[in-house]
Amino acid sequence: MGARNHHRGHPAQVATDPVGSLAAASRRRRAARRSARIGPARRAVRCRRLSRRRRVRGQIHDIPVAQVFDVLHSRPEGLNAAEVAERLREVGPNAIEMRRRYQWLGSLSRQFTNFFAILLYIAAALCFVADRLQPGESMNVLGFALFGVAALNGVFGFIQEYRAERAMEELRKLLPQRVTVVRAGREDIVAAERLVPGDVIRVAEGDRISADARLIETQDLVVNNAPLTGESRPVRLTAAPRGAHDESANLLFAGCTVRQGRGTAVIYATGHRTEFGKIATLAHDVRRKASPLEREIAQMVRVLTAIAVVTGVAFFVYGVFAGRSLWANLVFMMGIIVANVPEGLLPTFTLSLAMGSLRMARRNVLVKGLNAVEALGAVQVVCTDKTGTLTQNRMSVARLADPVAGAEPTGAARVEALALALAASDAHRVARGGAADGGFSGDPLDAAVAEAHAAAGGAFESVDRAVVRRFSFDVRHRRSAGIAKRDGAHVYCVKGAWESLRPLIAAVAAPGGAVAAADAAALARADAIVRAL
Repeated sequence: MGARNHHRGHPAQVATDPVGSLAAASRRRRAARRSARIGPARRAVRCRRLSRRRRVRGQIHDIPVAQVFDVLHSRPEGLNAAEVAERLREVGPNAIEMRRRYQWLGSLSRQFTNFFAILLYIAAALCFVADRLQPGESMNVLGFALFGVAALNGVFGFIQEYRAERAMEELRKLLPQRVTVVRAGREDIVAAERLVPGDVIRVAEGDRISADARLIETQDLVVNNAPLTGESRPVRLTAAPRGAHDESANLLFAGCTVRQGRGTAVIYATGHRTEFGKIATLAHDVRRKASPLEREIAQMVRVLTAIAVVTGVAFFVYGVFAGRSLWANLVFMMGIIVANVPEGLLPTFTLSLAMGSLRMARRNVLVKGLNAVEALGAVQVVCTDKTGTLTQNRMSVARLADPVAGAEPTGAARVEALALALAASDAHRVARGGAADGGFSGDPLDAAVAEAHAAAGGAFESVDRAVVRRFSFDVRHRRSAGIAKRDGAHVYCVKGAWESLRPLIAAVAAPGGAVAAADAAALARADAIVRAL
């Protein structure tokens, strides 16, 4: 009855909760203990609050900005300390913790207790018994060899699984450590683990988002959702309600980064309840299935074992009727059984897969289990994400075209051309520990231009200081711009799609710096270059 009431009271939790039954039972016990400590009135208010919070999570993107605070039981000045403490007790810390802690001892025992390993142990034990019954036949050497085969296979499997589990733990490092949050009317910097639903957070360029949140205010906000969607193209966000939940332009998702602008948002999901947390949970909770080759080998081993045992018993019975001694018959039967056990199959299978795993590791491919190598060999079509998987999620300048000179600019001309494009970009030098490390942040295309300018010998700081004002990328006109001081004059630099810039071109810069009127031939050469790209 209690379980039915629980499901009836929280249908959304039953449908969407990714936690296993043990964790769910543990939560129910904790909830029962909390309910015993509070009165009926407070318990009813809390149940209504939690139920309402679960209902709105799926439609948070459709709620008008004016109603966001009411729906999430928050306010513009943020939560107070008591509310934060209560919600932290209800939902737990904002952290991705493994549902089942990796038990290396259990993993090690599984590697040494599979069916084939047990078969080798039995064969080795029979060898030792035969050596005691009939010394001088070197059966003990064979027994030690069989034990060594089983141990080698177990060690290889354990090392591979342990390395894969260590890689899964690296997911936790994608969440930031400190976050700017508004609480009790004041801005404060707190640990990301202390965030709760209803917290008002502020994000700015370069920040990594720590929880799923609904935007209520934006200032030219652009976010990179590549860690979640795999798409490298940044997304411009607004506070207006529009789009589907996973494509909405008014939601921030944990693990993603802010490319430019600023924003204020209200958190509606933390920890494993975030979209990023669901991915991590699915990746960790997946149950391993035997590969086709493993199933075939297991079936073959069972058949061979049955044949070996039946043959050995048959010869034992024949020896009894033939008048041979009991010990001689027993040793002969053990020899037949051991001889028919394919002890070389397991190390051959394991070592070949291990070699394949090592070759893939040299190509930066993480193999979670040796059986994945065998399964990959049977794959005919691979459907994979491109960004960050086949590519580096990083843009670079491949070619710099000059429609007037025809040849690609080099030396000072290349630096000058890239400096003009850089003046119309929003790239910023990345600093860590108070010192610039040479990297650039901002729009991926602008960062690529800045890197090409630096590689050509240009000084980013001098170009950046010369920019008086920047105009962010305009989606309607498909271009960005900047005003820079050059040689005592203000120069308006524009960068964007060729289709939007072509009608604006009235003159071109010839080699040597001379300016000439844009003729049809120069524009035609530029059109050809763009088509070739």
